[in-house]
Amino acid sequence: HVTITSSAIATVADFRCTRAHGCGDRTVNVVDLGADPTGITSSDAAFAAALVSPFTTMIVPAGIYIITTLPAIVRNAQCIKGAGKQRTFIQYRPTSHDTVLFNFDNGGVIGNILFHTCLYDMSIYGGTAGTPYTDFRKTAVRTRNTSEFKMRDIEILFWHDTSFSSVGLYMKGRELMEFTNISIQADRPHTIDFLGTTPGTLDLDQTAFRNMYYRSAYTEPGSVFSPHPCVRIISGASLFSVTWDGENICSSDYGGIYWTETGDAATFSIGVAINNFRWEKPTAASVNGYGITIS
Repeated sequence: HVTITSSAIATVADFRCTRAHGCGDRTVNVVDLGADPTGITSSDAAFAAALVSPFTTMIVPAGIYIITTLPAIVRNAQCIKGAGKQRTFIQYRPTSHDTVLFNFDNGGVIGNILFHTCLYDMSIYGGTAGTPYTDFRKTAVRTRNTSEFKMRDIEILFWHDTSFSSVGLYMKGRELMEFTNISIQADRPHTIDFLGTTPGTLDLDQTAFRNMYYRSAYTEPGSVFSPHPCVRIISGASLFSVTWDGENICSSDYGGIYWTETGDAATFSIGVAINNFRWEKPTAASVNGYGITIS
């Protein structure tokens, strides 16, 4: 039995949660920290300073920003927001293989979940029209063990390397995520992997994809298509209540959604819905593929 007295209520009301207590909105603007919106010099230092600060909203104003490396997003309740597609441009120029531009990952064990993060309103380029940066394998956006992550109004373009291995969106757990109005033009547009080192964990639960445009190519016009489907679900990943809805389009010679299981006893999925998913096979008539492959 619990009794709340008037004095107890007064005590609670007297407390004010301030920034000193870790509360309140903290907005940081990368230009204020020295980022170059003209695209002439690197903005690595300014973006890194913003990402390691205790911000809640990181503003990236309209402009072109050259990035070669960034630290991971490791704190809860942090949102990165641009000024809109084709207004805020991030040009990624890595100097080594297997790097990630926006890496939402607290780096901990499976139990350490990253909550309430988001990425909104920008264009992410791995090159320019006719000049993709082909030297290094890379990933544009990676989520690992995240809960209530939101990604909205993002386009990823010219995302390529010479081995056709660069990934637009790579997901490795966990739940309650939303992806809306996303365009991905990459060697491997979208990969869904299992969370742990072995199958059987909560890999993707209660997640919605709406209005997704995938293209497994890196130049347009005169596209060169990669030998990969638009969406690959890795064998061993368990999906629960995952939905594609709205208007979803895949342009690829090698299929739309590809999901094959090797029969791992620890893996099962429930409640996966794929609605309004169109596959366009643009060039190689001799290559076999299917709009959706589940086996």
